Amino acid sequence: MKNAEGKNYLNRGQFRWGYGFYINVVLYFYLSVNNYIF
Repeated sequence: MKNAEGKNYLNRGQFRWGYGFYINVVLYFYLSVNNYIF
């Protein structure tokens, strides 16, 4: 479930580069860490 939500988040963000790109990178790592912890 979390992986699917993360992919949707990243897919939406791919249309925005620059500042939004860095936010997506942070969210990607954040979701990845959450998936390992939980």
